[in-house]
Order: sequence, then structure tokens, then C-alpha cells
Amino acid sequence: MQCCGTFFWLRFRYFLYACRLLIFRRWQWLLVLSLLLPGHALLTLASIPGRFLNLIVAENIGLTDRVGILLSALMVACLWIIPQTKALRGYDNRSFFSTEPLSKPLLTTITASLILFSDSLFMILALGNPDIYRFDTPNRIALKLFVFVLEALNFVIIQLGVVERHATLIIAPVIAIVPLALSLQKIGSFSTWGFLFISLTIVLSSLLSLSRPITQHNKNQNDARAPGHRNNSLMRNAPPYLRIQIKALTEHFFLLPFIILVSSAILFGTTELLKVFNYDDRTSLTLATGLSVVAMTIGCLYRPLKKSHDHARTFILTMPVKKNYWLFHDIIFVNFLGISIFLAFILPVLIHHHFGFLSFFAFFLYFVSLISTLRITTMVSQRHSVLIAVCICLIWAALITSFLPAGDGT
Repeated sequence: MQCCGTFFWLRFRYFLYACRLLIFRRWQWLLVLSLLLPGHALLTLASIPGRFLNLIVAENIGLTDRVGILLSALMVACLWIIPQTKALRGYDNRSFFSTEPLSKPLLTTITASLILFSDSLFMILALGNPDIYRFDTPNRIALKLFVFVLEALNFVIIQLGVVERHATLIIAPVIAIVPLALSLQKIGSFSTWGFLFISLTIVLSSLLSLSRPITQHNKNQNDARAPGHRNNSLMRNAPPYLRIQIKALTEHFFLLPFIILVSSAILFGTTELLKVFNYDDRTSLTLATGLSVVAMTIGCLYRPLKKSHDHARTFILTMPVKKNYWLFHDIIFVNFLGISIFLAFILPVLIHHHFGFLSFFAFFLYFVSLISTLRITTMVSQRHSVLIAVCICLIWAALITSFLPAGDGT
């Protein structure tokens, strides 16, 4: 027992030593704590507890609830939907979650896949439901053609970075406002003045950014020599990629209102997409939570990182991990964990309202994948991995139970 404790403590000290900086230590602690949440990602905070998503489809939500939705969407946006292209950020192709540069084809593929998924939600949301395929009036035809053109521009111009940032910032607010206006009409009455205020804030913030010069940074330059970093010991001692990320966030702070609206529209679009298939609210919320967990997990923790010789760096660790462990993590995490979430949690609630043999088998795979993922990402012992996995399973059980009405059980 003492030997295991000493070994765990040495591993844990080495884990903290690898962080090197105080900000990394805080982030590491925060990320380790986030593993106790379903999906092992900070992004799942936007869908926990499950009844939070009920505010999106409810028609009698107030100003406080809308503010909560926007704040959670802001958190999701800051970690996931912040623009990743060179045209918007002016830096080399670095992912927000990556510690090493990504190749341009890989970055384009990832961005195109994520944005194609989000834009499909935009289309379902903006085109309307249930008359999604109706073109009986000229106004409806014009509206749907207009939205289709805007979404095409969104995919080509904003995400793939075909044009410069100035043109992007002018077109982006227009594209974001249209789906948001239609989504707000679906959830109930929304203040016209409030919507105009948000729209003007986005437009003014984008136009204000036009006065900023487009600064191209060389990835080999030492940003610590900048005047703004001379008196900042944290920035001076930070590695180059961390300085790039922090500077990118501060310089693009004016994009946050636009990102909030995009995040909100994606959340609205998820529920609208599920309603197209005539799911009730409880089933829609359950599926929306499962989809968000899977999508956010793949987009966050499984974001591909550039390999370096025989080592690769995971999202949580800053130290190298052997290549065979990294590949094993991919197989277990993506395949087993993703399938198990649907089989163990979505289908039982949707069909049988209880856990059967198939659900138990999927749950077992999910449990094993949790232990493997925890051991690889946090370097804790097998005993601690099992304990943490049990806590995660208990939280999942409580989350699924919250979807069921009183009197039913899992």
C-alpha cells in the first residue's frame, strides 16, 4: 500500500513538474476535475445538468435564463468555436487545444467537418420547422434562398479563410443575426429592442475592429520582447504557443459577441434538428445531451495533434506519450466510448426506459474505456482510475435519471 502511494505521489509530482508554469498547473487541475463530468470535457458544462437544455425549448423562459444560456454558450465558444483559421487570427495554423502546429490540410479538414455539422444545424433552424420543404409563397422562397446563400458564404469565407479578415468581419455579423432572429421567434417572445441592441453591438464591434491593423506574426519570433510582455513575468516565461493563444484571445475579444450568437444558434439548432423527426421534449433533450457530449468530446479531447517522431502529446499532458499508447487511446476512446454512450444511455431511455443486457455490455465497454483514458491522460494508478470511473458512472446515472419523470427508473 505504501509503495503504491509513493509511486502515485511520484507520478503526480512529475505530472505537476511537467506543467512548468502556474497557469498550466491551474489548467491541469481544472482539466483533471473536468474528468468527473460526463464526456471528460469542460465543454459538457453547457449541457449539465440535463434539465438545463430544457430552458432552450421552453416557451416561458425569462431574461435570467437567457443570460445563463448565453454565458454557457460563451464558455463553449471560448473553448471550441473560436476561429481556427489563419485569415481570422493572423497566426500560423495552431489549434486552440494543440501544443504543436497542425498541418494545413489537417486543419482544413477538421474545420470543414465541424463547420459543416454546425451549418447543417443552422440550415434546419433557419429554414423553419415543420414547413421545412414548403416553397408555396414568394416570401418563403426568397427567405430560404437568402439563408442558403448566407450559409454558403459562412462556410467558404469565414471558416476556410478565403478572403481577408476585414471582409470577414463585415459579413460574419449578418450571417449570425439571421438564424438567431428565427431561433428567438421559436422559443417565445423576445424583446425587439434587446435583439436590436445585440445586433448593433455585433456590428459596431466588427466595424470597430476595422481600425486595427492586420499584424502577421512569424512563429519563429520571440513574442516576449514585445513591450506589453516586458513587465509580465507570466507572459515572458510562457512558451511561444501559449503566448500566441493568449494574444490571439485578447486581440480578438471583439469577436466574442458574434461567437455567443453562433453558440446559441447551434444549441437552438440541435433541438430544432431533433424536433424535425417528431421527438418529444424529453427524448429531444436526452438525444441532444448525448449528441453534444459525443461531438464536444471528439472536438475537444480527440482533436488530432501533430505527431513528433515516436512521441505525441495528448490534450491534457504537456509531456510526450509513447505512440502505441496514443494509438490505443484513440481506438478505445473514440470507438468504444462513443458507441457506449449511445447504447448505454440513449437507447435504454428512448426505447425500454431501463438498462438491459446490451446496455450492460455497452456500459462495461464504457467503463473500461474510462479507466484506460484516465490512466493515459492523468497518469494515475489503476486503482485511482477505477475510483474516478465509478464517480463518472454515478454522475451519468444521476443525469439520465433527471430526464425520466417521477415514478420511472433506470
